[in-house]
Amino acid sequence: NLTETGEGLVGRLSYASQLFDRETAERLVSMYGRVLDAVVSSPETLIGDLPLLDGAERRQVVESFNETAADHPRDKTVVDLFAAQAASVPDTIAVVDGDRELSYGDLDAASSRLARRLIGLGVGPEMVVGVCLERSAELIVALLGIWKAGGAYLPLDPDYPEERLGFMLEDAGASVVLTTAGRLPERPDGGLLLVLDDPATEAALA
Repeated sequence: NLTETGEGLVGRLSYASQLFDRETAERLVSMYGRVLDAVVSSPETLIGDLPLLDGAERRQVVESFNETAADHPRDKTVVDLFAAQAASVPDTIAVVDGDRELSYGDLDAASSRLARRLIGLGVGPEMVVGVCLERSAELIVALLGIWKAGGAYLPLDPDYPEERLGFMLEDAGASVVLTTAGRLPERPDGGLLLVLDDPATEAALA
C-alpha cells in the first residue's frame, strides 16, 4: 500500500508468509522501487524496458547462472557414456513415462535387445532407421537401440501426409521403420515395418 505524506510516498507491503519468505518479499519491494525510480527519471521509457534487476543481480542471472559448461570425454560416444552410467547406477530410474518407470539397467537391456534385432535385419553404420513414435519410453529405447546397432535415425511425424512420409523414407534410404500400432500408414517400399507393441515383436525382444 502507498500513502502520500508531506515528504513523498510511503509504502507498506503485506504478504502471505506461507507463500513467501522475508528475503523474497524484500527483493520484490526492491524491484518495485527500481521500476518507480526509472519511471520518474525517464517517463518516456517503455514498460518492457524498465529495469527489474540491478547490475549485480543482472550479472548473476545472465552470466553466473549460465555458466553450465562441462568437460566431457572427447573419445566417448553417447552409447559409451550411457553404458558407463548404466553400469554404475543400474537401479536408478532413468525414464518415467506416465506410471511406467525404467531404470538404467532396464533401459540398457531393452535397447541392447532391440540393437541385436536391428543388426539381424542388416542395420549398421551409415544405415538409416525410421522412427515413428510418440514421446515415450519406447522412443528412448528405440534411439539407444539404433545407436547401439551403429545406425542413424530418421524422425517421422505420423501426422504428415502419406506422400510426405514416403518421400522422406525413400530419400533417406530407410529400409526399417520402428513404430507402434496405427502410427504409420504404410511400410516403406521393399522395407520392414517393426511394430514395437506388436505381441510377436515384444516376444522377439523379450
